[in-house]
Amino acid sequence: MKKTGKILITLLQAALLINLSGCLPMSEAQINAKAQTIYQNLKEPVPAEEIEIQRELADEQVLRLSIRDIRYVDTNRMSVNDLTFMDQVFPGLTRKDPKSGEYLGALAKSWKVSKDLQTWTFELQPDIPWVIRNPETGEIAELHDENGDVEMVTAADVRAGLLNILNPENGSFQSYYLNTIVNAVEYASGEAQPEDVGIEAPSDTKLVIHTNQPNPYLDAIAALPIFSAIPNWTEPFILKEETVDVMLYYGPYVVTQYFSEAAIQLVSNPFWPGTEGLGKPVLTEIDYDLRNTVFPTDLYASGELDLVKSNYYEYDSIRQGSGLEEDAVTSPGSCGYYLFFKQIDSGLAASAETRRMITSAINKENLNKSLFYGTAQTLNHYVPAGVRGALPQDDDLGIAYDPEKAAEYFAALVAEEPLIEPLQIFTMDVSKNTAILETIAADLMNANVPVEVIVGEDWNEFADLLEEDDTSYNLLLTEYCMSYDDAQTLWDAWLDGSFTTKSENWQSEAFFKLMDASLKEGKTEKRAAKYAEMEAIAVVDDVVVIPLLWESDYWLRRPTVDGPLQMLTPHFEDWAIVK
Repeated sequence: MKKTGKILITLLQAALLINLSGCLPMSEAQINAKAQTIYQNLKEPVPAEEIEIQRELADEQVLRLSIRDIRYVDTNRMSVNDLTFMDQVFPGLTRKDPKSGEYLGALAKSWKVSKDLQTWTFELQPDIPWVIRNPETGEIAELHDENGDVEMVTAADVRAGLLNILNPENGSFQSYYLNTIVNAVEYASGEAQPEDVGIEAPSDTKLVIHTNQPNPYLDAIAALPIFSAIPNWTEPFILKEETVDVMLYYGPYVVTQYFSEAAIQLVSNPFWPGTEGLGKPVLTEIDYDLRNTVFPTDLYASGELDLVKSNYYEYDSIRQGSGLEEDAVTSPGSCGYYLFFKQIDSGLAASAETRRMITSAINKENLNKSLFYGTAQTLNHYVPAGVRGALPQDDDLGIAYDPEKAAEYFAALVAEEPLIEPLQIFTMDVSKNTAILETIAADLMNANVPVEVIVGEDWNEFADLLEEDDTSYNLLLTEYCMSYDDAQTLWDAWLDGSFTTKSENWQSEAFFKLMDASLKEGKTEKRAAKYAEMEAIAVVDDVVVIPLLWESDYWLRRPTVDGPLQMLTPHFEDWAIVK
């Protein structure tokens, strides 16, 4: 092993020894083994070219799929569900490699970050042309300027795209991703001018972004389509049915047809040069069926579709004798379920040891099997495995399921205080929340925990409860979703304070010092080590959050459709139809 690897393992050993002192006891040998496991999951992976598997391609490279969750084809409005389309047409600066898990260049060729992690300098690919499609002939051609030269995508175009997201007239849903950029918030709120924003384009290929705080994860956000380019010399077009034929494109695919809530057709762009992180696509055409008025499983069974993103209920019917069971696959989803201790000042939730016993009474594996068909990831950590900056979800670093010990503990507690107030758990009646809460409540009652379940239907009431400092309920069941593929997205979701323990109820100077320190670590492995210490405090020592399950996405995929299903969205440039 290289010297740097030995140093990293030593640091991880020290972190584990210090921060697991309040958890289950571990011997020195166990700590050494754990540090080695973490190192193996964080060290540099095998280069992609060394593990590439040759595919025998079919003659026709057309993918027909059903994606019913696409609502917006506008970078200002898109959600995570819309990435399945947006990612193919409007790629950002970076791309997460499905094999290595690292971020590679898409629009960007390379990048560097200053020592204080507040200035990111991206060097753009110099040879990506703007293209336009002739609606009469279907031909895709490079765009030329008045001198006959090909118009290339420049840093000014990416800057124009970012300023379009921040433009207060647009009311973008996405501007919060850019909040750490200098004066971004001020411009988005109409209190500053575009030239005040910390985004510079000093040359055609150099883009410089200044942030108002250390930001070691900007390369992950830069993979989103909000970091796509728009021509800086014209007003931006929004992709609509009537603008398809006048749009300018540059990515690996070009839109040829768009019918809202019905269909989108893409064809490969012959002028996309291929980059380190976003190669030339193999698929020549992608046909999206967006209809909610048809049952896509029937279309798949009849051979009209090759790929279907199913939902929970469809997956249940597919697995029960539909004849399509062998084509049913899952991939890591973008959302997970958590219990947060909202009130820890009194009652059953006032003691960390009692909160630990509550956690140990919950059978997460049974929850997974009974409500998610065993397809979810059982969480022992706050951040699920597979996200950049996360650690493996090892049982010995979490709180083990021990219903007998919990039952004995609460039997003694209730005998000592027979009039103790019950544990109040609250959730909204959405998605699978009610069923999850009922299952958890049954586990807790079996462990002698007095429980009161509150299921709300009024979102205004829910918002009021979150704002109350003296709320009577102890636990909140909620669902958190990723916005980009880095652990920081989930820490941000928690620490915005909307769903979690108020700071006046839980104060941990060590936790928030670690959060500040993590933002100053430019190396993913070092930042992950800080996150691991934060997990030990929040999940095990102080027990202010109980991670439950990270759900999966459900798919029907033909054996001839080859490609990786990743978190957030598949990148179809890596896909192919095989023989």
